[in-house]
Amino acid sequence: MGTRILITGGAGFIGSTYTRMLLGPEGAGGIEITVVDSLTYAGNRENLAGLGDDPRLTFVRGDVCDFKLMESLAARHDEIVHFTAESHVDRSNESGTPFVTTNVLGTQTLLEAAVRHGIDRQAPSLAELTADNALPSYESCLAHARTHRRVTE
Repeated sequence: MGTRILITGGAGFIGSTYTRMLLGPEGAGGIEITVVDSLTYAGNRENLAGLGDDPRLTFVRGDVCDFKLMESLAARHDEIVHFTAESHVDRSNESGTPFVTTNVLGTQTLLEAAVRHGIDRQAPSLAELTADNALPSYESCLAHARTHRRVTE
């Protein structure tokens, strides 16, 4: 069995792009991916269209704040890439609660599950990546996928 990667927020724009790169011809070989996404305003199963028949991909609809779910998923994975985030700042004008819940408590929940299961390879959350309004470029995502491929070969 190869490396098992859990990708949170994998039905969002950036998470689904990363998933496609890992599963694509230039991506890492010998991997299995589980995408977990709550499918809110930012996540959409259509972003993963065309990957549904790939036996290396499993989709789970769920919330990153659900500790029991995150713990059960972490127990079956070697690495976590955390893209789940409330990222539309204009939505925070209505209420900041979803941002704190998802971006802070969700990240803490996921990290606690990772620690309990000895997962020491995690990527930063999308909230951390966008702290300076610097979204990762396609090229940087592809470079990470290629690096992951070299590490796992």
